Formats: sequence, structure tokens, C-alpha cells
Amino acid sequence: MSLERPVNPSVPALELNDLEAAYRVRGRSRTVLRGISLTIAPGESYGLVGESGCGKTTAAFAAVHHLPRNGFVSGGTVRVAGIDPYSLSPRRLRRFHRETI
Repeated sequence: MSLERPVNPSVPALELNDLEAAYRVRGRSRTVLRGISLTIAPGESYGLVGESGCGKTTAAFAAVHHLPRNGFVSGGTVRVAGIDPYSLSPRRLRRFHRETI
């Protein structure tokens, strides 16, 4: 079964709801994103701007389940083309990255 889906204009290309992410540093969890919510429709462009170190890259990597080993989503939900990447097995996640992202 392919994870690749035809573009459905009623399903957001990306949807983050109250996303929170953290990194484990020296045995402690450090929250770095709090309450990020956005919806991007298919074909829409979105610009995320901010100062260096404010979490832009962390938000992007969290959206596609590609955080570094010490990073994790600690709250909220992520959906890419209607799929929750955090619900996928490692094998399906690799396929999702290849075919959908």
C-alpha cells in the first residue's frame, strides 16, 4: 500500500495543532517549542520567520518526524497530507519521507 495520495484540496498539506517539542540535554527535557498551530492548504506557500535559534528548523523537522535523536514532540498533533507521521512504523516512516514529503 502506497502512502502517496492524490492531492485532495479539502485535506491540508500540513497541519500543526498546539505543537510542542523538546530536546533532552544532560538528562533533562528542555521545551523549545510551545503551542505552534498552523494550517497550510495544498498549493499554498508559507513563510516562517524569526531570529536565529527561535525554533524554525525544529518546527520543520518536528512536522515531518525527523528530529535529531535527542529531540521529541511532547504535545500537540501533526498531520501531513492527512497522515500522522508519528503513528507510522520506522519502515512506513521511511517510505512516507520518500513518497509523500
